[in-house]
Amino acid sequence: MYNELLFAAHIIVASASVLWALRYSYGALIAVLSLQLILANLFVTKQIMVFGIETTCSEVFVVSGMYGISLIRSYYGDAAARKAIWITFGFLLLFVFFVQLHCAYSGLDPILSVSIAQMCSATFRLFFASLAAYLVSERAHLALTRLWGTRHASPIGQIVAIAGGQVVDTVTFASLGLYGLVADLSSVILFCLIIKAIILVMLSPILALTYRYAVCRHERQPNTLKVHA
Repeated sequence: MYNELLFAAHIIVASASVLWALRYSYGALIAVLSLQLILANLFVTKQIMVFGIETTCSEVFVVSGMYGISLIRSYYGDAAARKAIWITFGFLLLFVFFVQLHCAYSGLDPILSVSIAQMCSATFRLFFASLAAYLVSERAHLALTRLWGTRHASPIGQIVAIAGGQVVDTVTFASLGLYGLVADLSSVILFCLIIKAIILVMLSPILALTYRYAVCRHERQPNTLKVHA
């Protein structure tokens, strides 16, 4: 049960950090979402066993990040959400550049240098798959949210939109990054979706609370932020 308890704490802390940033500003939320996106890609190869399913600890950051984009849309509108996707994507590319630059230095401690290189040595195929999955899934997520016809999608609408976005994310990443590398790709996709469903169930009460707060705040401050697409 150790991993399961740690997994629950991981979800709570990740979602709480998003809410904490939202309390301060749009910029703070962008910073937290960028950090979570970087961590999701940094630890994408970290395998864990949760609820009898082999998965990665990055799934928490992936779902939490999409939850953050949903909050940006509710508080600041579609244009701000689209801009947030591209800003966080840009920070991820900048991180990758700095990592490669840092690993190019000759270190005095060869053991430490090898360890850092191994931690940051995701293959180009996995990196490309992750970038493509992020952009495609976030656009799909926003498109699904717009189907509800209002800026403030209901908690159920948000859950459905995030779930749909996560399906796109999982299928895209698995198809581009894992096809031909794993024996049973459909099982990998299924297990990832089950884990993400568990994360969404645990996030559901928080989504309901933030929905009510978003509507109340919008009624008081309808023009909180203006962002051009």
